[in-house]
Amino acid sequence: MRIFAAGLGMEEKFFDDKINHHISNFSVIHYPEQPKPPLPGQLRAGAHTDYGSLTIVKPDNAPGGLQVMTKEGSWMDVPNLEEGFVVNLGDLMAEWTNDRWVSTMHRRRQSRRAETRSAAGGCR
Repeated sequence: MRIFAAGLGMEEKFFDDKINHHISNFSVIHYPEQPKPPLPGQLRAGAHTDYGSLTIVKPDNAPGGLQVMTKEGSWMDVPNLEEGFVVNLGDLMAEWTNDRWVSTMHRRRQSRRAETRSAAGGCR
């Protein structure tokens, strides 16, 4: 949060009294290979924003996957960096910054393998 304060041009400890009570949530979500092809337009996780200040995501190697909505309103694939993480800003950070920083609208699409099998007529 001190890095965020610096990025916003605020005093380094600005958020300290706002995060002194723990509201963390730790979720481990895994998207395994699907035995059946997805239905047309089916998503693994629908479009949403997260409610907290930030979410840290460790993308996996699966083809397809995490997408974010651009300012223009289209979906963009998030590249998978071998040793990288994705940080999504949440609704709380948008509120704290009066929408100077906005929450990241994101979704989890089907893997490209699942789409390929579906287009080919089923699992192989």
